[in-house]
Amino acid sequence: MGVTRQTDYLTFSIDDSELDKFKYALNSAQIDRARKRAADETAQWLMTRLVRQVSTNMGIKQKLLRSRIRRFSSSRDPQKKRSAAYVWFGQYNIEPKRTGRIEDFAKGAFGGEFFFDGGFVAKMPSGHVGIFKRRNQKRLKIDEQYIEINQVVDETLARLIPRAEKELIRKTDQKIRFEMEKVLGK
Repeated sequence: MGVTRQTDYLTFSIDDSELDKFKYALNSAQIDRARKRAADETAQWLMTRLVRQVSTNMGIKQKLLRSRIRRFSSSRDPQKKRSAAYVWFGQYNIEPKRTGRIEDFAKGAFGGEFFFDGGFVAKMPSGHVGIFKRRNQKRLKIDEQYIEINQVVDETLARLIPRAEKELIRKTDQKIRFEMEKVLGK
């Protein structure tokens, strides 16, 4: 039972070996149902906290961050004898215009509440408007500026993963108790 992190997604999994002690009271369908619900609810729990904390730390709207996180429902993998839920989080950079109005000033440009020193607002021939910065003193060789969220997401996940593992254990116990109460008729 645990939460594992790959490059760009998390896996919430519960092994059969940890739930064998309940086979005397529950059938395999009830155990699978409890396992699936626990993994799904823990994945949703982590998504909510990740969005809230990154939003608070960076000053970015939660709506913008929610569009970058996906939860994939639990599935039963017969070879591995476990159920898992997956959370994918897009850590690609955010365009400044997504955080609010972009404005040009003498020393740089603002994108929402984020200031880009030496940046300027430009409209490309394709119609794309963004904040750009020159690489050197020459006119061309410009780079588009973005708001980087990788470091904040990594730090937040490092804090949340141990709590998510405890939450997965708590949710699994809760769902197993619920299934047992249904069997006993309480």
